[in-house]
Amino acid sequence: MKLKILIVDDDVILCQEMSKLLKKNNYDVSTASGLKKATDLLDNLIPDIILLDLKLPDGSGLDFLKTVKEKIPETMVLMLSGYGTISSAVEAIKNGALNFLTKPIDPDYLLITLEQIIEQKRLRNRLIVLDLEIADRRKMVLGSSKNMKAVLENSKTAADLDSTILISGETGTGKQLLAHYIHL
Repeated sequence: MKLKILIVDDDVILCQEMSKLLKKNNYDVSTASGLKKATDLLDNLIPDIILLDLKLPDGSGLDFLKTVKEKIPETMVLMLSGYGTISSAVEAIKNGALNFLTKPIDPDYLLITLEQIIEQKRLRNRLIVLDLEIADRRKMVLGSSKNMKAVLENSKTAADLDSTILISGETGTGKQLLAHYIHL
């Protein structure tokens, strides 16, 4: 499956060159020359990654970044600017951008950065799956009776404390499982 990338930049030549490079590297690419067109595209397209210019003729890329993070938080954003300052880069990162590249953009560096973003997204998705699997296993192994739910609630409280916990009970009652539950 090809990853979807949306390029939002008013520099038409830059858009064409980046689009050509990314398509050559097996990405599905859409472009928008301004925020209005980009907003319209988001109605029908959920990009995996957005390459977003900081300054656009019809508004600020930072404002659009905030909108993207509210609407589709799983979309990763890479900010671009020919007028990049440290303060604008810091603000972009604080608002959810993964990186900030200054123009002119080195094609190799762009591809490497995209690969890193994709790997980060893959790892995030894998972590979500593993968290769900762990939650399911805990329910299966530890049980769901009223008494066991009370024990698990107490265990959650105990896990937040910085103290030693003694778990006692007969052999085979699941003390070790409960200890693992507390430590996870």
